[in-house]
Amino acid sequence: MRLSSTILMGLFILAGNAIQAQYLLESEELLADASGWYDGQIGLDQSGLLNGQYVEIKRISRGTHQFFVSDEWHIGQLTYRGQHYDSVYMSYDIDQDLLLIRHPTSYIYHNQAIKPIQSQVSAFNLRGSHFEYFDEQIDKFRSGFFEVIASGENIKVIAKRHKKTLVERTIVFEQDDSYYFQLDGSYHPIKRKGSVLRVFSDQKAEIRSFIKDQDLQIAPGNDSDIVELMAFIDQKLLTQ
Repeated sequence: MRLSSTILMGLFILAGNAIQAQYLLESEELLADASGWYDGQIGLDQSGLLNGQYVEIKRISRGTHQFFVSDEWHIGQLTYRGQHYDSVYMSYDIDQDLLLIRHPTSYIYHNQAIKPIQSQVSAFNLRGSHFEYFDEQIDKFRSGFFEVIASGENIKVIAKRHKKTLVERTIVFEQDDSYYFQLDGSYHPIKRKGSVLRVFSDQKAEIRSFIKDQDLQIAPGNDSDIVELMAFIDQKLLTQ
């Protein structure tokens, strides 16, 4: 990333004595390769993450939060603007569908949240889950991030992680996920077993039998049962 000496000098002034205490610079070194010095302090492998916007994280609920799994920063990986980044502290606001990253330095911006250009984050991994950016309208959801919970030869199963806001005496965030499977370029919702049977009307008997034999509960929140059913359809019914 190339930054002008003027911008960098502004950053040095903001950092103030905190940086001066840790780094001794010759003026010739700074002027000769200002952007190189800056990349060296942030880490060249992390500097591209600053292509985004500083945002303030607003916590409006006392007992709940709007984030995926936890409201704490967690190390993950992402692909941003075609470049892969490892060991990045991230948090995913599933109420606003916003991936946030923590400023990669250890100076005054240590806990500052950066909102990368969302459409340029092609994928990220966080807390054992893999998310991809879908640049299209899927059901009621506009373009954004969906968790890919299974991907077979014919079917891809995705989940929109979301929380609905309940306003009573206080604001409460409640999990409200939606599930879909992609088949032949179309997205079909997975709500109950009936929504799956309507799509595969010719294989109703086999699907009902499999659900009964495996004691599956097809409903939002039962990710493993949904994945098991769709894997059966993908591998046993669509490949015949």
